[in-house]
This record gives sequence, structure tokens and C-alpha cells, in this order.
Amino acid sequence: MTTIHLSPSMFGAKEQTLIEHGPFTVTTWQWDNGVCGLRMRNERGSLVMLPFQGQQIWSAEFDGRDITMKSMFDGPRKTQEYLLNYGGFLLHCGFMAMGVPTPEDNHALHGELPNAPYGKASIVLGADERGEFIALTGAYNHTVAFSTNYLAEPTVKLYAGSSRFRILFKATNLKVTPMEYMYMAHVNFRPVDNGRLVYSAPADKEHVRLRESIPPHVKPTPAYLAFMDELREHPERHHVLSPDKSFDPEIVFNIDFKADNQGWRAACSSTRTAAPTTLPIGPTSSTWACAGSAVCRIRTPSALCCPPLPVPKAILPKSKKASCASCPARPLFRAKWKPAC
Repeated sequence: MTTIHLSPSMFGAKEQTLIEHGPFTVTTWQWDNGVCGLRMRNERGSLVMLPFQGQQIWSAEFDGRDITMKSMFDGPRKTQEYLLNYGGFLLHCGFMAMGVPTPEDNHALHGELPNAPYGKASIVLGADERGEFIALTGAYNHTVAFSTNYLAEPTVKLYAGSSRFRILFKATNLKVTPMEYMYMAHVNFRPVDNGRLVYSAPADKEHVRLRESIPPHVKPTPAYLAFMDELREHPERHHVLSPDKSFDPEIVFNIDFKADNQGWRAACSSTRTAAPTTLPIGPTSSTWACAGSAVCRIRTPSALCCPPLPVPKAILPKSKKASCASCPARPLFRAKWKPAC
């Protein structure tokens, strides 16, 4: 791999080319307010990044379409306050706390990461199992005396010929004592008028729950409150994003497979089908993919197992064994499981 270390001096008043490498181009500039911008481009589109401010993906455009949400901001603002610069496609949130603060919890809205001042930023050129890529990465050291000391290292990879990109986040605790943390990759897609949301959880009040509390920064109108009342009783009515629906400023749902003790197993089992090919299950990990959106991740020492089975046997909340019904010998293997939906 090749690494190019960035500094603010590489970012001038006009957009200029920094790197040309095969299908990739990197350009840099500064907005009038001093925020550094970096554009990574391949044959399909581009990502605009903020390398020294949160390592945000400020905007994303592929195949001629801007996929970033519309917002009040025509460009990023130089700030560390969340709501003074909320318009990006992706924001890293956390890490010591996340979400909306309460009177008993006065942490910054969505934590310190969204606009964190990164001291290091780099462009990496290389290849992995997914192909040739260009990536932005960096390092932010968050230190509070006697309390916190961790290193955040995000990476965004853009692949040759692809409209898909990979987002990674690594955090290292630099203290000698354990550290509690909260993290969210906050992605803001631009909806398509009359687009339809599809998920495999049942669309009822037990599994699709409306957020009842209204954060202090949201000032609801009577029409907004009436819409919330409707969605509370009929959550399926949010599935079609028609222009006449008022999602301004936001409507928040929790979609849960685990509304009861059997919920996630029922949802996963109902969508599982046998795969046409054998899936290797190596010593570290493998994925059993359901036909729907549910995915069961299983770790096992077995070298090879059969295709995913229609219903996993004996994977219970405290079980450490699972049976693969499609294998001729039906071997049992030790497994740790974690549902990811």
C-alpha cells in the first residue's frame, strides 16, 4: 500500500488535484470558513470528506445522483457543536456517550466524535479482497485528565468501478483500566419520493416502536404531533415516503426483532433458506445469510460445514451448540452466536 500524509497546507482556496492514480482522483480545497475538503473520485462517483473535522463524509454522489440528505447547510461549518454543522452524509457519533442528553446526563449531543479535530489524516492506495481502493483515514486522540484516553481511527474505502464504499471505525483504549463506550455510524440518506421501506420485522406496535419523547431541539407543531399519534398506532404508514407526509424535522422508530423472547429466532427462521453452494466455516468466523434481512453470525472451530439450514437446531439463548441438518453426519459444533439484523 501507498500512504500520503495530509496537512492543512495542502488545501488551498481553489479545488486542485492532489493525486491521480488509475481510476482514482483526489482533489483538495478549503471553504471560505477554513474547513478543509477532500474529494475522492472513481469511475462511478465521488465522496466529499472532511479529513480534519470528524472525518465526516460530507456528501456522496454516484451515477449522477446525490444520495446525501437535504439540509439547511450549503457547506460545512467550522465548529465542534453537533447542531451547528448537521448536514453530512455520515458522521461518527460517540464515543464516551451518544444520543440526546437529559437533565441528569449533560454529555454533548451525540458525543465528541462528529466534529472532532483530527490531528492526523492520510490517503491510502492499495487493494484487498474486494479490489483496488483509495481510502481516507486518520487519528484523533481524545484525552480527559484522570478520566478518558482513547484513539479513534476511522477509514473510508472507495473501490475501483464500484458505487459501494466501505466504512470502518477502530477505537483503542489507551488507559490501563476498562472503558465504557457508545458508538453510532450516523448515515443520512436522501430519500426518493414514494420510496418504500422494506424490512423483515413485523410492522406492528410491538416490533416497530415510535420514539415517544421529543428532544428539546425539536419544536413540534400540532400537525406533527397528530402525525406521531397516527404512526404510534399504525407504524406501517411510514413505509412509503410520499411527499405529503411531514417527517420534518424527524420521525424516529426502533425496529426490533426481540420484542419477545422468541422474536429474533422466529424472524430469522422464517426467512432462512438453503443456499445453493457450500459455505466455508473457518476457525475465525463465517456468516449464515438469511433470504431476508436477518443474518446470524456464528463462530466455530469446524473447518467446513454444509449450506445454511432452513431452521437452525438448538440455537437457544444460552446454548453453545448447533446442529447442521444438511450435513450427512449431522455433526454438532461449538458455536457462539450473535443475531445481527
